Amino acid sequence: MIFTHCAPDNGLGLHYLSVNVAPRLLAQVCRKWRHVVLSTPTLWAKIHVNLHLPPAEGELVRYLERAGGVPLNVVVRGRVYAHVDDEGDEDPNAPPRPLPKALSEHVRLLARYCGRIRRLRLDVSEEIAAAMDVELCRSEFTTLETLELSGMAVDALEKPLQMFAASPRLTRAIGFSIAAATVTLPWEQLEHYSGSVGTSPVSCNRLLESMPNLRRLGLYCMRPELESGDEVEHDLEVPSQRFIHPNIETLTTDAAAGVLNFLTFPALHTMEFIRWDPSTIGDLANFLRRSTMLSNLQIHMSRDDATVADFLIIFKSTPALQVLELQGPDEESFGSFCSAVSHSVLPCLNTLSATCLRNTSTWFFTDMMGSFVSALRKRQTLGLQPAQMRSLVMDVRCMRGYFFHRQSALQVKAECMRLPDEDFTFLRQLKQQGVAIDIWLEKWGKKWTPLGL
Repeated sequence: MIFTHCAPDNGLGLHYLSVNVAPRLLAQVCRKWRHVVLSTPTLWAKIHVNLHLPPAEGELVRYLERAGGVPLNVVVRGRVYAHVDDEGDEDPNAPPRPLPKALSEHVRLLARYCGRIRRLRLDVSEEIAAAMDVELCRSEFTTLETLELSGMAVDALEKPLQMFAASPRLTRAIGFSIAAATVTLPWEQLEHYSGSVGTSPVSCNRLLESMPNLRRLGLYCMRPELESGDEVEHDLEVPSQRFIHPNIETLTTDAAAGVLNFLTFPALHTMEFIRWDPSTIGDLANFLRRSTMLSNLQIHMSRDDATVADFLIIFKSTPALQVLELQGPDEESFGSFCSAVSHSVLPCLNTLSATCLRNTSTWFFTDMMGSFVSALRKRQTLGLQPAQMRSLVMDVRCMRGYFFHRQSALQVKAECMRLPDEDFTFLRQLKQQGVAIDIWLEKWGKKWTPLGL
């Protein structure tokens, strides 16, 4: 139903008493809409709680009644703001920061109905989280399946939160405030974890050992030293051997190569590498060689340029790769990427994508498109038939208004773009062979398809 897409997903000021957002706003339009809204339980199953606004149990009960038996998706937000001096620095001599006045009332209501919550997001500061833990540590989140924590520093709590320790159905724990030092969870039943893995390879391995059923992992390291160099800091505790997790199938990581050196995931088939760092290429390649089942790789580029040699190291380490996506490259890195793809590598490749390309002119776009097509034609001459390709994707996000000044000009330019006849003919042949070709320019939320494809 279209009404369900009107319900807000995010917003610092959202509260279940708000009348200027769905579902309450929709119920004020007309009688028919009001009847539809009041008889649609899923519209009332998502509840936003702003700890800085007053609670109203009567209104909350009506929310729950309208939600019927639909499991609840609850978002709780609150902050404790620091006292700062004239220079903007936190004043160490200031009195303790006050908690929201209505915090206790909100938490008591949350404790009363926590057994109906399937998904819970806590976007709160560490002081509020500690106060909530005192009230909720004896509560039972019997239907909770997904927990998301954000807003608190992973090393700011004196002791881990205990309120979710007994959550018999919890399988997903995500968020940048998730860590063993932040919260106690039923680790052995988790299937999806995305958060900090600790401060050293040993702490990472210990955490992963506690999650034997893990299938999906977001691996982020608390110490930047582990992300930047070719060797592990001498003061870090390192394991005597690599830890093998047999069940992890999907990995997202921010180039914590110091940790990856001590891990092996034999079942891994999908990896997202979210921050390119040239200094970690060798370590990453070694990890990829141990991941023999890897078939899907997504690389997010950073400000550091990548060379042809960098990409070839990665490609030669992933012979079974079928899906490859490069996201956010500039012109130089994209050229290196195309040159590497044109070598005799990636024999199983069937989906090739270059997305969110950074571009500033028509000239650069046609050059980049030409490099993309030339790489495919070169693969054909090497016996890597492009006919096995299923999908080619290339999109240029026109950044910061430098591409064209008006939407009408952008549309005209897109329609007038041309490739050399042999390149255009090659793309048409691929399309006739059943290859899905998706090429577009985007700006102001609108897309234009160039080249007449």
